[in-house]
Amino acid sequence: MSTPAVSRLPVEILYQIFFLCPHEEKTLCYTRSPWTLTRVCSYWRQVAISLPALWTSLHLDIGHTKAGNTQESVPINSPAMLTCFLERSAKRTLRVSIAVAKRGTISTFQPLLDILMQTCSCWISLKMTGDLERLSESHFLNHYGTPQLPKLEKVELEGPFDILRPCSDLPAGLKLQDAIERNAPHLSSISLRNLRTFTRKQFSWDRITHLEVDDYTQLDILMVLRQCTRLDTLVLHHDGFISLTSQLQDAKPVEVGSLRKLRIPSTSVLTLGHQYERLSSYLILPRLVHLELSNVRHGQTLDPILMLLARSKCNIETIEVHMRYLMDVTIEDFLQFTPHTKRLILRGHWVLGHIFDCIASDDDMLVPELEHLSVLFTDISELSSPTNGVPTISPPLAQILRAAKALPNLKTLHVECFDEAFDADLIPELENISPGTVSTCIVARKTSCYTNGLPYKQYYLKHMAEILSHVLVKGNTQRYRDGSYQSIWENLSLFGLVLRDLESFNDWDNGELEASYIFLSWDFS
Repeated sequence: MSTPAVSRLPVEILYQIFFLCPHEEKTLCYTRSPWTLTRVCSYWRQVAISLPALWTSLHLDIGHTKAGNTQESVPINSPAMLTCFLERSAKRTLRVSIAVAKRGTISTFQPLLDILMQTCSCWISLKMTGDLERLSESHFLNHYGTPQLPKLEKVELEGPFDILRPCSDLPAGLKLQDAIERNAPHLSSISLRNLRTFTRKQFSWDRITHLEVDDYTQLDILMVLRQCTRLDTLVLHHDGFISLTSQLQDAKPVEVGSLRKLRIPSTSVLTLGHQYERLSSYLILPRLVHLELSNVRHGQTLDPILMLLARSKCNIETIEVHMRYLMDVTIEDFLQFTPHTKRLILRGHWVLGHIFDCIASDDDMLVPELEHLSVLFTDISELSSPTNGVPTISPPLAQILRAAKALPNLKTLHVECFDEAFDADLIPELENISPGTVSTCIVARKTSCYTNGLPYKQYYLKHMAEILSHVLVKGNTQRYRDGSYQSIWENLSLFGLVLRDLESFNDWDNGELEASYIFLSWDFS
């Protein structure tokens, strides 16, 4: 009998295959990787066990419960599995992730923590999510004397999100932050989410190169940024809260000379019904080269971001935009301010062809030095979710193709689209633009996200008409207030791109017909 082909693969190839396997978010389970790789055949088992790097990412669920409030049983051999996993890592640096559930008995997992803490000198990253307050039941960290974390470089602490109970100063979060700071001399990256631990002023911010926060006051973040002399990356998930005891208007601008990458939302801050200056109005970032704008939507202006760029006199090379609504004209105006952009990433539910027409224009090409272009869905993994709630439209492949061909320096092109897109037949041409361009097209076949089983074209038109009706006919001033109409007006010409399609169907309701009639009266030239 001949040897199976799977057993004849060279070790080097198996190494690469194993490394490319997705990491499972559950270490204590024989049916997840890397355990499954040891059960294919004796040859694979030998290779997997002899590869320590395969056993260096560890995830524990502490007090995890299933749906229905039924506590998930802990495998009876969990300590043995964890010990075996750590032995196979051969004392390599470890990436540790711990998820703490709101329910369940943490004491059951104490033996696992006892085993895990023996390896804390090997941790290079630590991620803790969930109900961190419950860690006090297990005496995490301080139960083990003074744990030394000499190799720890990255820490992520994320508390439970509860919209009915805003984040507060959580003792567990503060204790963790204190213990990690004292015992991790090489810590350089920290993420604090859903934890109001940002008020602590004695943290050694001068050694932090990567900072991510989403629960802070603007005054606090400005105070911290003044101490960040090595900060390279700053990720802000919202624009911060206003401190009512000390107004932001009294703050002085902060220059962060080391910062090169910034993620910042386009949303503004509202406190007691008043709109305040955005955090970007108080920053000077002369070395900024990578800018990521999140939550770009109707009612928000990008003027404060443009003022930041003008004030900083920086040279932006990479721009990533997360668009939630039709904002192509707004983004066009923004890109005209950054002509030396080398990489452009557009993410969104609605990305029409206007931006790509501007890129392909012979008169005044947008971003003429562009080398890398990506047009992506907001989150391709959520397209099949029936509860997503936000319709997602496939991008215009024909206009993307024209833009790609017009860019003289284009090196890579990456596009995500639906298999039922209007111009899906252009996918092969997109993937073979020119010998000097690496092009990929990810096709999503998640047709279950279409409403009522409609084909893609009806799905597209129905949702476009719904937006027209909602914005211009129903006049929802409560939702579209405080400048929203200005941004809608700015992008009004985009709706003209679908008028011909709207006219080709006759099954609209009264509101949709009225919306179409109103738009027919506009001169879109």
